[in-house]
Amino acid sequence: MAQETEAEMFGRGVCKLLQEYAQKLEQRMSEMRAAKQAAQMRKINFVGSTEWQSLQQRIGSLSQALLTATREASQLAEQGDVRDLTRFELRLRRAEVEGLIHASEFLLNSND
Repeated sequence: MAQETEAEMFGRGVCKLLQEYAQKLEQRMSEMRAAKQAAQMRKINFVGSTEWQSLQQRIGSLSQALLTATREASQLAEQGDVRDLTRFELRLRRAEVEGLIHASEFLLNSND
């Protein structure tokens, strides 16, 4: 078996981190949806509340960090000395995270 390159180890680590933090972003988005729904049931304005601002900040920070990580994953997939399977997974994880980031932006910008 060939020696694993540093880029390969890094690539696998990036894949794991993207997966882990994508799950965290999904969790924060679920919290936001649940809080919005609870506010609607109580007929109060959720947007602008302290809870909304807190969730907005956490989702925004996580999204920015993930965006940076997806750029790294993209560069590694295109230029890194990684196995084809790792390259494929980097691209898939990047696409998954980018979709979540767009969904989080939509969630943060919807006022209902």
